[in-house]
Amino acid sequence: MITYNYMARVEQAIFDRIGSVRITTIIDRGWVVRREDYWERGYVVAWTDDNKSHGRESGTNRVNIDSNGDHMVHSGHYRLTEVDAKHDAAERAYLSVRRI
Repeated sequence: MITYNYMARVEQAIFDRIGSVRITTIIDRGWVVRREDYWERGYVVAWTDDNKSHGRESGTNRVNIDSNGDHMVHSGHYRLTEVDAKHDAAERAYLSVRRI
C-alpha cells in the first residue's frame, strides 16, 4: 500500500501558486473522485502573507491533488484579514458552527 502525504502536497501546491506564505488552515473536503486507477481529493486552505509581499495580507484557495502527482489551486479570495480568511475557509468547506 502506498502512503501519501496529502498535507505536504497541499502546502507545496500553495507555495507553487501563491509563494512564500504561512498556511493557517487546511480543511479536507474529502474525495472528489475515487476509482481503482485514479483519485482526487479537495481541500480549502487559508493562508497569510506575513511579509505582505504580494499586496494581500491573507486569503483562501481551493486545492485539488490527485494520484498522478498533479495539483490545482483555484477559486482564490484575497485581501482578507487572517481571521476573515479562517472564517472564509470554514464557510467554503460548508462547515457550520455545530460541525466545527
